[in-house]
Amino acid sequence: VGGGGQGGCRRCGQEEGGDGGGGVAAKGWQAGGEGGSGGEGGGGGAPPAHAVSTLVDGLSKPTGVALGVHAATGAVFAVVTEEWNGHAVRLIADPGATATGATATVIAGKMWTRGNEDAAVGINARFDEPYGVAVDPVGGAFALVADWSNHAVRRVDLVDPRHPVANVAGKQCDRISDSDCAGHADGVGTDARFRYPAGV
Repeated sequence: VGGGGQGGCRRCGQEEGGDGGGGVAAKGWQAGGEGGSGGEGGGGGAPPAHAVSTLVDGLSKPTGVALGVHAATGAVFAVVTEEWNGHAVRLIADPGATATGATATVIAGKMWTRGNEDAAVGINARFDEPYGVAVDPVGGAFALVADWSNHAVRRVDLVDPRHPVANVAGKQCDRISDSDCAGHADGVGTDARFRYPAGV
């Protein structure tokens, strides 16, 4: 597990990685020892191999993914945000279906269409470069989305089949007329201000 490293730059001229920080070798990976101490990294042995397969392709620069578990059924699902030209939130109902692939369905926002509207029906809502996403850890009832260029945190209902979208923190931006939507201020709900939130 790395520690103490500086994060990469998201919006620089190129996608730069962080400096990595110190590493800790896992026991059993380093021949003849318990593993290196922080900052030394591990050596002498390879980590166990893990199979990697493509779950869903054809997405428009996916930037966030979060797993959730339905409280009623125990089924695992994934929520994916598509930034860049996507401006949408997708649901993968069965991320374990790697043998035949899985289906990623748009549940909120509209592909290729940016905006800032909330809506009772998710696909009628609009996002502007949704980035990070987190799923309710208790019952998988909702997802919180960091809406990068709207400077807001949005809530997507995962229980209601219409997947309504509501702004829960920050002020959604109108790129043309709004001048006070971005900032750094604590507050309740829409009284708070964010500047390009990237994670939740």
